[in-house]
Amino acid sequence: QRLDGQWDTLANRFEEVDAALAFLDAVAGCLTLEQLDQNAGTGSVIYAKCLSKEEALVHPQVLANKMLTVVSHELGQLQLPRSSISFSKTPTKTHARQPAPTPGQHTLETIQAYNGLA
Repeated sequence: QRLDGQWDTLANRFEEVDAALAFLDAVAGCLTLEQLDQNAGTGSVIYAKCLSKEEALVHPQVLANKMLTVVSHELGQLQLPRSSISFSKTPTKTHARQPAPTPGQHTLETIQAYNGLA
């Protein structure tokens, strides 16, 4: 089914978002993931497969763009996404990045600050 002009602009797609989503669901529902991967990027549709955490950590683009940084944690070395902003003359300080605190790690400091004892 060809829909000349019906959803050719962002405004048109927003105007009829429910119909557009229903159409995409109907078309995508007939294809396997392999067929979507092979064909979706060939037209004017922007498409990318959603990756699992495990797939993302080893994806060639993630590795080539050095999108992960390693931080020390009591559980060991953790890989975390680095800042996506990069300036040639002002490098991002990755050493300031910290993992989430462990349960109760800052409880005493928080209670003291709340009670004006800090």
